[in-house]
Amino acid sequence: MSAGAVPCRAAPQRLTLASKSYTDSQTGFRVKHPGDWRVTPLQPQRRAAGVVFQMEAPDSGPRWGEMNAIRLDPEEGDGGTSTRPRIEQLLGEPPFSYRDFESREVDVDEILRIDGLATHHLRWAVGVAWIDTWTIHLQDFDLCFLYTVHAEDKYADGWLKLFAKSARSFSEVERTEQPQLEQAESYADVLAYYSWETEHTPGWRALPTPTEDFVIKTDSDNDRFIDAVIERLERSREVFEQDFPPPGDFDHVSVVRVCDSEEEFHHYGGTSGGVAGWFNSATDELVLFDAVAIDRKVSFAVMSHEAFHQYCYFLFGRSEAHRWFDEGLGDYYGGLKFQGRKTIVTARMPAGLERYSGIRTMIREGTYAPLAQHLNFDHAQWQGQGPRNVSPYEESWSIIYMLRQGALGNVPRKLWKDEYAEILPNYIRVLNDEFRTAYAEQVDLAWQDAGEEGREPTEEELRKAGSEVSEERKQEIWKRAMDASWGRIDLDEFEHDWLEYVPKYLRD
Repeated sequence: MSAGAVPCRAAPQRLTLASKSYTDSQTGFRVKHPGDWRVTPLQPQRRAAGVVFQMEAPDSGPRWGEMNAIRLDPEEGDGGTSTRPRIEQLLGEPPFSYRDFESREVDVDEILRIDGLATHHLRWAVGVAWIDTWTIHLQDFDLCFLYTVHAEDKYADGWLKLFAKSARSFSEVERTEQPQLEQAESYADVLAYYSWETEHTPGWRALPTPTEDFVIKTDSDNDRFIDAVIERLERSREVFEQDFPPPGDFDHVSVVRVCDSEEEFHHYGGTSGGVAGWFNSATDELVLFDAVAIDRKVSFAVMSHEAFHQYCYFLFGRSEAHRWFDEGLGDYYGGLKFQGRKTIVTARMPAGLERYSGIRTMIREGTYAPLAQHLNFDHAQWQGQGPRNVSPYEESWSIIYMLRQGALGNVPRKLWKDEYAEILPNYIRVLNDEFRTAYAEQVDLAWQDAGEEGREPTEEELRKAGSEVSEERKQEIWKRAMDASWGRIDLDEFEHDWLEYVPKYLRD
């Protein structure tokens, strides 16, 4: 496949290797990479797939320019035998997911030696991309360097030659022991693990916090901003714990990644404009960025919102709640303001995030969803409410705001019934109890199934059993939680009270 011509880029591409090798002492190798390419943080899903580091080309480099190092550990087979997976088996699966990869014709297939070790070099043309792999056979596992480049890049042939030089620069180094997060017994152990992890990504660091409730991973060198982030997180946690007290044995450490720029944030998460922060329950990580170019108040509001999601996820045993609960409370805490040592909840968030004016307009124009629908919507239905994409957030926020303020005595008595104060506590109690029961049943079933096979369940089997429920069971749990909370009040009466409260008494 020949490289076609494309328009030249504004900046010249550097077809040279870095002067200094990248060293991974835990995996036990060093290698030189294309000179101005940068190491980027690994999402936990990629790390779980065996990726030990990834690099990407700068904007002035080749299109789709990327380099990955992938550890291929032996897989146990029948009869105690083990086999080493082939890289072509993995490329069609997540996180790579190249379509129809097994059917691709190999363009280069050769065996050679690098640093005295047998190496298998394979190259494919996949669509308009070159997939160039160099799999080095180590004593206890294989290590594959995977390079990609757009086949029609003007310098594609030169990049392929540089990839070969990069792979041939490989050499083994003495391995060091990796801290194990699963074996962490103290905050110091957790911090040590994340410090080790960030050391593999130049420019990143792991920082402790005074309360030892968080570990901050960041590439920002603005210490004043990071200090403000830590203060915001810790003072938000104080409010969460006041409103939703944790049990005495609750010692979870929350991990927060703070990107220095919006570009870095979107690059890491694969997101685009309109997203200012997110908590990923699959990775347990809260991801934010410094919105100094927009308004740092946005960073802080999103921080408290997403930190509540993270707190609840662990407090309630990974229970999955309705969106009215999750997003309504997230936005409620997004309005936190600090006045000296005093923390107050306000009805305003920064421009672009605030819900106050939107819900008042919806009620005035009659475009809100009836509460019997809004509260019982599944995630997709809730997200699809109109008339705007923020409408469900506005409606849920206003419901939560009334419930929380009413419990504090800040809603006029004529609009407040004593039973309203029990809605959130009853919902949380039943949701939590039911999910814990479901998880325990699945763990018991995992032990039973493994016992029938004459073995013990693996840690992965137990983890999965203790963190996932079927959609059918989840719907049963949600119904019981709703019956125990909203089902114990006159919903039509509450809606009438809410419709009067929002335009007349909800104040910013």
